[in-house]
Amino acid sequence: MCDNYRIHGGNAAPNPVITFDDRDLRCGLPSHDEPMVISMVAAKYKIELVLIDQGNSTNILYWSTYQKLRLPNVRELFTQVSIKGVIKLDTVFGESDSIKCILVLYTVVDVEASYNIIMGRPTLNRFRAVISTLHLCIKFPVGQGVGSVWADSHIAKRWDPNLSVLSSRPSTFWTYTWTLDVATSMKDPTPAEDLKEIQVGLSAVHRTKIGTTLSHEEEACLTNFLKHNSNVFAWTTDNMLDINPEFMCHRLFVSPSTKPVVQKKCKQGEEK
Repeated sequence: MCDNYRIHGGNAAPNPVITFDDRDLRCGLPSHDEPMVISMVAAKYKIELVLIDQGNSTNILYWSTYQKLRLPNVRELFTQVSIKGVIKLDTVFGESDSIKCILVLYTVVDVEASYNIIMGRPTLNRFRAVISTLHLCIKFPVGQGVGSVWADSHIAKRWDPNLSVLSSRPSTFWTYTWTLDVATSMKDPTPAEDLKEIQVGLSAVHRTKIGTTLSHEEEACLTNFLKHNSNVFAWTTDNMLDINPEFMCHRLFVSPSTKPVVQKKCKQGEEK
């Protein structure tokens, strides 16, 4: 079994051919589809549990790992997810003399995870890496030679919950039955707190609602504000002012001298 790959580098010197064969099966044929989990060096530290994810466009460094590395402050990002920031770290692939080092941008995320780092597709392309999931091996050109990184399959099995629970016993299945009511009524949204009415206009019908959890000072301040600006409420249709035509208008292009014509009723074909 042998797979050959050649990486083209434009007008530069030709790169070596990258080949996978049975000699790359360090642990034999995998018994199931194991994840590509490797060890690498980042910021001069050897880091295990690095997931190679070719479907990810971002390099993820988890906050717990970042704190253990005692790295400098990250550049903060303001997002809706728990992202602490970004940081650039020297990242090394390979062993012994066949190593390659590049500067990699990581997004630091504060969530629980089974891995320390997730390495995305753009960085793998910068390493010019070729991945064989069958051999659980990554190869990349180093000068005129080829560097290799093998997956830490024993670590992956220890940490991946989908791999550690495998058993030789037959699976047991349970059947659950639910009665689904398609016509289930949806409850209307309700206020987060109880409300009470207050009068904000000159008439007794000029009323609106405010929350009941306000302090006396907050309620008095809000009531005075609403009374002072009661003219913004449209109590009747007379309060709904027209839009200034200079701001926006709609013109119907119909000639006033044209006599309206009633369209004749279309005759429908008889049913057969």
